[in-house]
Amino acid sequence: MCGNSPVIAKTIDGKTAAAWHQRLGNYRCNRPISLGVIVAVGLALLGWLPGRGWAGEDWAWKVVQRSVQAEGTVAYEGMRDIVIFRDGKKVAGYQQKVQQAPGNRERITVLYPPQQQGRVEVCDGHQRWEYYPTTQRLIISRVPPVPALHQRQLAALRATQQHLQAEYQGEEKVAGRTAYKIWITGSDGRALRRLWIDKHTFVKLKIHRFDPRGQLIYSAYFTKIDYHPNFSADLFTFRPPPKARTQHVPPPLNRVRLEIAEKQAGFRAIIPDYVPSGYRLERDAVAVSRHDGLFMLWLPFSNGLDTFSLFQAPRRLRPPQPCQAGHVWTQGKYCFALIGPLSEEEIVKIKASMGR
Repeated sequence: MCGNSPVIAKTIDGKTAAAWHQRLGNYRCNRPISLGVIVAVGLALLGWLPGRGWAGEDWAWKVVQRSVQAEGTVAYEGMRDIVIFRDGKKVAGYQQKVQQAPGNRERITVLYPPQQQGRVEVCDGHQRWEYYPTTQRLIISRVPPVPALHQRQLAALRATQQHLQAEYQGEEKVAGRTAYKIWITGSDGRALRRLWIDKHTFVKLKIHRFDPRGQLIYSAYFTKIDYHPNFSADLFTFRPPPKARTQHVPPPLNRVRLEIAEKQAGFRAIIPDYVPSGYRLERDAVAVSRHDGLFMLWLPFSNGLDTFSLFQAPRRLRPPQPCQAGHVWTQGKYCFALIGPLSEEEIVKIKASMGR
């Protein structure tokens, strides 16, 4: 999801302390300084208005939190370009038509490249369909309710916020809309995320994601967006083609503490000694899935913004199809799969640390 919010709070003034200082100079030259201007300058210097430093960082985090709360809740229709990078070079590009409505209802249609045309993802707020026309493959999965999704994302963000830094970088036009620019870095100063967030709706209009080395790996940005779309009644439902090869993704059990998940699965988790800087295992959010009569552990690792998942199952269990989209291998009595924004270098390090 690109993200939206049903409740749009009062718009935050985008003027920096420097702008207020300039205005104060104008008042000095032309007229007596009003009490309102003095108060505004004081608030800016104390960090109640966007700026840099610790106070501006607190404000920037609030904007990021608002963008999380905005996901899946505002209606819009737009055109979005996505570019994938590897080792600093573009390796793939896509153009999508994105249609979203409150209640986490969404339809994403791939328009480019030609070999991907017709690929579609549809969500009715409860179930998601992903259809690949070239292979006639259909993946069906359940989605969590919007409040539960927001709660988990905000909890992960708060848990790791002390290890990250957010900085307001001013405003910029994206798809004809004014957006706040928020740069997020790790404690070591490496870039993690750059966000362009709509000043009025808090929709993420543009996103840059970076790998643990600080290299750009993903760029998504709207070229057009309309917040007053007219959707047909059946837009967010999907009727599978007759020859579709359907696969149901097994839903995970409730997320629980690692120790409880290990008991449910019947085996101990093998946890890597190495993870990229800023990431940690979400020990209270481990899940267990059942596939072909056997259990599989799902271990999520997060830095508060990005998440990668480590799946572990008995070796005799063939990894389910979603795992094959990541990096799959066997080791001892178990098979593993890594899925997430990881470079080959990081994958090698994680695998090596699990054999110690």
